[in-house]
Amino acid sequence: ELGALQHCALLEELVLDQNRLTSLRGVAHLRRLVVLRAGRNDISDAEDLRALQSLRLVDLSVNQLTEVHLTAPGLARLLVPKNRLRSTAFLAHLPSLTELHMGENQLAALDPRVSEWCPLLLRMFLWRNRLSSLPELRLPLLTELVVDNNQLEALGPLGYLPSLERLSANYNQIQRLGGPIAASPLLAELNLAFNQLGPAEAATAAAP
Repeated sequence: ELGALQHCALLEELVLDQNRLTSLRGVAHLRRLVVLRAGRNDISDAEDLRALQSLRLVDLSVNQLTEVHLTAPGLARLLVPKNRLRSTAFLAHLPSLTELHMGENQLAALDPRVSEWCPLLLRMFLWRNRLSSLPELRLPLLTELVVDNNQLEALGPLGYLPSLERLSANYNQIQRLGGPIAASPLLAELNLAFNQLGPAEAATAAAP
């Protein structure tokens, strides 16, 4: 569908938001591409992205993706909310990622190796998935973690998150809080509304 772009060898930014695309076939020749925005389409085939090693920002929000084919070592921001993704294994190829948006997908688990794969993560948004638990993480730079609208029954311990400032886990099924929730001395905002915490657990959450 995008084969006509093969002669645009110097292209660094491509914006394709709100079209009727079903595929990104044809972008593999854009080796200098740094920014790709193709949100609100109907894309289910993005395999050509595998060839684009210079990408720094990719926005494929609101599409039909079941897989992510990215191997860009310098990619910093990835936005893929409202797709049909079931795995985070593709993160193994994105060592420079600082911001991950994967809300409203079909994730049943977060691979604990994300700490090894993406050690530079600053913000991670996993709202409205199917997560029933979270692994212990070691992400020293992470400042924001959002897991609203999942199926979590317990929260914590989340591991070593010394920079975490905001943790949001509204609209889950949380009955228990691990102690400590995380090693996060900078935590300033904790959102646990619309869960199933009893008096003792609520007191634990409020304790300094």
